[in-house]
Amino acid sequence: MSRHPVPHGAPDVDAVAASATYRELIERLKQRIRESQARAARAVNTELVMLYWSIGREIVEKQQTSGWGDDIVGRIAQDLAADIGSPRGFSRRNLFYMRRFAALWPEREKVPSVMAQIAWTSHRVLMDRFSEDPQLYTWYAAKTAGNHWSVRQLQGQINLRLHERQGAALTNFEIALDAADAERALQATKDPYVFDFLELSEEAKERQLEQALIDDIQSFLIELGSGFAFYGRQRALLVGEREFFLDLLFYHHTLRRFIVIELKIGAFCPAGVRQQDELLFERPRRATPDW
Repeated sequence: MSRHPVPHGAPDVDAVAASATYRELIERLKQRIRESQARAARAVNTELVMLYWSIGREIVEKQQTSGWGDDIVGRIAQDLAADIGSPRGFSRRNLFYMRRFAALWPEREKVPSVMAQIAWTSHRVLMDRFSEDPQLYTWYAAKTAGNHWSVRQLQGQINLRLHERQGAALTNFEIALDAADAERALQATKDPYVFDFLELSEEAKERQLEQALIDDIQSFLIELGSGFAFYGRQRALLVGEREFFLDLLFYHHTLRRFIVIELKIGAFCPAGVRQQDELLFERPRRATPDW
């Protein structure tokens, strides 16, 4: 018998489960579970990455002090697999990655904290590309952690040379914004943006480009970068008695500003930029958005 008997006249379970109060409880519990699982996964990943660093450091030190050649790495892999019962994670190839990882940062206290925040598979990608450039290695590691990139997304951003495009756009931020805001705004831009996920013909019109970007909004947001939230398309803006429509509107959570994107196909036209600047900046008191 239950120690907590149901009170007389208690509502039916199905009726309770259909109520808003019950659904709110379930959502709170689910959120709490997800957060706990995420913390546990981060803790496991941190432990794994630093374990791999320590194994790599041991191998480096023994090879340096004892004069062992690279063949010993394969033997270490065999013995670890035999004793642990599984070769997973301790293959000869992975041990060489551990050694390279430890060689990049010989002292544990100097291993950048961001290294423990990304998956080991991402580290392998970064070592293949930037083992001779720790600064770029760390830069992409930070971007991977901050944007929660998958390995495929990381590889894509490296192939598109994000480090050369981010902050490279021509802007007037230095004269239009305070120094601190100008730097943050510049880092939120790229030059050029690469939308290789689109499948459009050379005869495509601007509305077709707009629709294609919206159809794959996830890839579009990834290319824009962190902090962007889609706010709408063709949003109305009243300036005096005239009504204008903004192609795409985003909000940037770091900049705490709205970002307007006007889509144009064809050669750059300075007149179009001047018209947009006049609309958005020179007469703001007369501009009335519908958002």
